[in-house]
Amino acid sequence: MPPPTPDSLRVLYIARAPFVSGAERALMTMLRHLDRARIAPALVLGGDSDLVAQARELDIPVHIIPLPRRALSSAIGYFRSLARLRSVVRDFRPDILHANDVPSCQAMSELGAKHGLPRVIHLRWQITAPEAGWWARRGAETLLCISRWMIKQLGDTAGTPLAACGVELLPDAV
Repeated sequence: MPPPTPDSLRVLYIARAPFVSGAERALMTMLRHLDRARIAPALVLGGDSDLVAQARELDIPVHIIPLPRRALSSAIGYFRSLARLRSVVRDFRPDILHANDVPSCQAMSELGAKHGLPRVIHLRWQITAPEAGWWARRGAETLLCISRWMIKQLGDTAGTPLAACGVELLPDAV
């Protein structure tokens, strides 16, 4: 693989799932086919899974940070994860934050808003704009939907934290 150039776009990919399923397979397929001369990736995973070894085989830096759901019952863990993610952002200095699915975007939405980093959320299953807005309470700049049907199911983002988002179609090849 060609090494990243100084002009490479630095993308921090975030995947919360502690397992490997369709969304995680799609992420790894995308990472395998990145033009590494143009994109320098790093990966935050919510737990130790087969993805760690796969990413390391691709020479992608991996950070394992549990990403608990934002809730009163998990507040301490959530704020710890936010601090650890902030540290990765400080060290990696990404140009873009990319959540692999909606549950992966909670801490990313807050951190990106605070630091002025563009946030992309990949929508890989049916969810409405109000539901997605609950997860991304500080918004995002772009929602990537894997099908036209997903865009239709998302519906109108007006009145949600995602009202200013661009909604883009990016078919999932997996």
